[in-house]
Amino acid sequence: MFRWMWKSLLFIALSMLVACGSDSSSANEESGDNLSSSNEISSSSVPQAEWNSETNTLKDTRDGEVYKTVKIGDQVWMAENLNFKPEDAKLSVCGGGPSESRDMSLGDCEKYGRLYTLAEALGLIHVKESLWDVDYSYNLLDSAKDEQGYVRGICPGGWHLPDTLEWKTLFVKAVERNGASAGQTLRSTTEWRDVDGQGQPFADVGTDDFGFTILPAGIYNSYLYSYIGVTEYASFWTATLIKNLYGVRAGFHWDNEFGFAGDGGTKDSGASIRCVKNEK
Repeated sequence: MFRWMWKSLLFIALSMLVACGSDSSSANEESGDNLSSSNEISSSSVPQAEWNSETNTLKDTRDGEVYKTVKIGDQVWMAENLNFKPEDAKLSVCGGGPSESRDMSLGDCEKYGRLYTLAEALGLIHVKESLWDVDYSYNLLDSAKDEQGYVRGICPGGWHLPDTLEWKTLFVKAVERNGASAGQTLRSTTEWRDVDGQGQPFADVGTDDFGFTILPAGIYNSYLYSYIGVTEYASFWTATLIKNLYGVRAGFHWDNEFGFAGDGGTKDSGASIRCVKNEK
């Protein structure tokens, strides 16, 4: 009799544990804590952008925004900064606001596009409030990749967030054109730092030979809660991470003729984005 009661109690206890485990898994999936399931990105579910090779324009079908594009070497790039605003944006600020200003409404989205956090750039803003909360062992980039192996991130369908290798490839092709530095060749001819106080940019900051038109949108510093570097530099999130958690940016500075593709980026700061067309 005692043996029968013991077996009955054990069966009840095991049944309760299984039920609790099932409820816990369901709760985690609903809350987004189950990272392996919540981070799966399907390229088929993303509206494909409309690219016209004759007019060199890209229409983002998510919001109807149209961008100029340019082909440099084998790569097709957006020739303007992304200006898409996700519904669950953590940071919604336009680039180009006055340096040291804390007024987030003073930027110019039409000219400079928007500035994004690292999580927004990677398309992982649904994972956690802060990327610091994600375990180091969790592979963020794998979770951000689509079926083709691209980190589409916040880019429109058929386009993706370029990694540092793709930026470096761009720099090489820019230099091959006329031997000038990548920074000078790709930067715009206007808007850069007024060094003489007469409204004139620094001599030969940019020649914009390809129509890539890098503008000095600066960044939004999340710790100072203000714009910094406007008219002085441009900074772009890449699909490359350091230790799986630290963002890497490509950048251009007014007093340096080169382009950079290895600048560490603070995850919550707002930086610009240029998307590149998928080759596959």
